[in-house]
Amino acid sequence: MHITRLATFFFQLQAVADQRGWTIGRTMRELGRYGYRAAETATYELSPAVFSEMQDAGWSVSNLYEFPDFLSCDPDMEIDRIMTAVDAWSPSKVMVIPRENGRCGEELRPVWNAIGKLAAMLDERDIPLMMEVFVLGFPSYATVSGMQSYLDNVPDLKVCFDTGNLVYGGDDCLATYRRWESRIAHMHLKDWSTSDDHGPYVFRAMDGRDIAPVPFDGGFLRIRDIVSSLGYSGTVAMEQTPCRDQLAAEIASARAVAELVEA
Repeated sequence: MHITRLATFFFQLQAVADQRGWTIGRTMRELGRYGYRAAETATYELSPAVFSEMQDAGWSVSNLYEFPDFLSCDPDMEIDRIMTAVDAWSPSKVMVIPRENGRCGEELRPVWNAIGKLAAMLDERDIPLMMEVFVLGFPSYATVSGMQSYLDNVPDLKVCFDTGNLVYGGDDCLATYRRWESRIAHMHLKDWSTSDDHGPYVFRAMDGRDIAPVPFDGGFLRIRDIVSSLGYSGTVAMEQTPCRDQLAAEIASARAVAELVEA
């Protein structure tokens, strides 16, 4: 695996800032010492002031993500809202985490159609549109099989590959990577623990294990085997939250992934 840019999440930056009493700008500069240069950011997290601090720190938006409701809202208005954010914050990539409102199967056709339309608009700007296996709220795409339905129905949709989110459904990380390799445009590196030493439990996996955050390479995933086997090249975002000492977790994760890539 070749990392061209190391990113973290804006909510993790905010956690560091809150815990340390720092500004977002100072937090970015401090984490920049460990190789971080970009943020994964939800549309509602950014403001002109925050974006200015990001630019002053030499950071950029690696991935702008949104939770659109293409079923209860006018799909074109949701698409316009996302495109307005793209114009404002200049992200390298965009990810949608669509609301399903209890729908399944062909009932999701309006969602697939809207995602396809958005993907085509972003493609004109050379910005990939992605989804990931996403656990919180347990949508149909919380598992690989559910995510595959979106990929089958939206040919231009790309994958944000998240090493940690596959745990919920018990899906194999390496097998899933190989299955989707041609469509992977981005990567979230995440590890998990069954103890709450670093932070509180986040969810219960389908096998009954309670899952809690941990700095990268400090949990039960076969991270060293996984990373050494991936042919991915591009931006990698480190995700470990909520940790009681978020700064320590960010630093530990950056150091661990650097050692793994250099090994």
